[in-house]
Amino acid sequence: MTHPPGIPHEYPPPTTWGNRAEPVLTGPWYRIQANPAARRGEPFVVGWLSAGGGAPLKLITNAGPVGEARQALLFPSGARGVRVAHGRPHVRDNGPFAACKPDRHVHPLPTAPAPPGIWTSPAFSNPPDDPEVPMADPLLPPALESARAAVPILDSLPAPGYATPRAPQRVRAMRSVENIYNLSGVLGHVGTGPAEAWIATDKTFPHALYEVMVMSAGTGVRPGLHDHSEAYAASVGAMGAVFAEHCANWELSPVISWSYDPATVDRESIQGEKRLHTHFIGRTAEEVDMVRARSTPVGQSAPGRQRRIVEEASVLAGVLVADCLDPSTLKALEPVAPLSSAASTATIQLRMRDGWDSLADPGLAEDLTRIHAVLRTIYDRIGAACLTGETGPWRRPALDPVGVERVDLPLSDRSREALGHYLGGMRPQLLTDVEALRNPSNRDRTTHIYPLADLAYSVCLSAHQGQVYTHVRVNVFSDLGGAGMSVLDGTVVKTRKGERTMTPEDEAHRLDFQRGYLDRVRHHAYGGHALFPLAQPSLDPRTARIGPGPTTRSPGEQVQAEGQAGTRLLAMTRRPARVAREERSPQASGSPSPPPSPSADTSSGPEL
Repeated sequence: MTHPPGIPHEYPPPTTWGNRAEPVLTGPWYRIQANPAARRGEPFVVGWLSAGGGAPLKLITNAGPVGEARQALLFPSGARGVRVAHGRPHVRDNGPFAACKPDRHVHPLPTAPAPPGIWTSPAFSNPPDDPEVPMADPLLPPALESARAAVPILDSLPAPGYATPRAPQRVRAMRSVENIYNLSGVLGHVGTGPAEAWIATDKTFPHALYEVMVMSAGTGVRPGLHDHSEAYAASVGAMGAVFAEHCANWELSPVISWSYDPATVDRESIQGEKRLHTHFIGRTAEEVDMVRARSTPVGQSAPGRQRRIVEEASVLAGVLVADCLDPSTLKALEPVAPLSSAASTATIQLRMRDGWDSLADPGLAEDLTRIHAVLRTIYDRIGAACLTGETGPWRRPALDPVGVERVDLPLSDRSREALGHYLGGMRPQLLTDVEALRNPSNRDRTTHIYPLADLAYSVCLSAHQGQVYTHVRVNVFSDLGGAGMSVLDGTVVKTRKGERTMTPEDEAHRLDFQRGYLDRVRHHAYGGHALFPLAQPSLDPRTARIGPGPTTRSPGEQVQAEGQAGTRLLAMTRRPARVAREERSPQASGSPSPPPSPSADTSSGPEL
């Protein structure tokens, strides 16, 4: 086998079980997915192959059948495989087998006996916690796949949960404001229009110890930021800017995120609750250190985990958006070149020009609305050229990869080729067994091969190396949204909820953090824009930047601000079991003591 262009020579040579030094290995070739016979030491011909550039090794064999792509191999008995070039011209003509001839391979590589015990290694069968996934082949060209494989991830960052959640976990349960009050711990309720509002809540199933969630609470369900008014965006943006300052005062790293996936209601969605809900999370220094110490390249994960955590679609979307988005139209954001960093490979990354102050800039919401429109156009025009049929409950359109040349977008040749490679790698035949896909026990398989119903993406705002970035992650298969999947210190991080139970001291710290945040909002320069958006002029963050503490006011202004805040912010609602926490000393937990409330000395308003 010769080495095709771009494929390095360092990958291990094929290995045989026997003494022949240089066999001529003929195809077709198959990648082994499960091989119980190999565990018993039965001989067969195999080899390791890598696409290069850090791409994972794949086990291949020539002992395959003639006919369908995925079925039992002829030898060894019991193995299953996928024919490498089956129905994929981009693999046959441009992939790692491009130099192979139909009946022979030029300059066969040397071979050697298999090491003792190799056939009993877990590498030759699926581990018990990684069920077989029938669509594990990457959908990206080798260059993009190599960049994707190198993205650092942490799987997973543990999050504590309440010992007794106030309500069972359900999806799409917040159909009315009354539902929100009954199912979550309401902290504040602010109107932004006659039929529009937001509610700050204590999340019943936390993604972090230090956390507040802001949920759209109008009369209807509005799933996206672009579905809301300028007043809503200004109000929530001001809340986010103050949250970033509050986190800095607590020596936490702020992470703000949300998801958009209104159409998917059959399988697992990245937006289970269809009301827009924004997660305000503060990550501790210990959590950031854990991310740095334990992160690994996503290419070292099982194929199913790779797609779930760093999906191919998000890498491809970064390339397509770079072709279709005019940077000069953005006001608060600056695009980062795709593939120029790990975060700009895994997401569409944009630098926030004024850091966390950008949240108080109306231009940020305008930019995010524009990016949504670009993603909507890309999705719709690809669909118009390459999809046929309707989307509905457990029904998806038919795919025509040849239509990629008809996609009406200003794509570069490399981007269009990458899109064709992605669509050509799809296997729609796997979607026919709907009953199996609907079975909850097959969730891992379903979220790996059955696409979401329409345009879906998550947004994560976080800092890295002194800069604050917006990360947009496009989903086609993965069920992980903005809070379950975030970018922390440049690393893609999956959160695992309920890993341990909060102690009473944990709950006390969480309560103090939330109270201190709302108290800071009341006294901040941004407070009026957060709590009374309809009465405020447009906020210029350059004249009201985040400072080290609350804004100084005259006594009259102080009383007026606190009285106004009291009409909007509600006292915390808690389970009776937590009432006694206020008398506990937070120092007992061993956690850092929270900083004093910014209004502890002069506040005469309602206690929060």
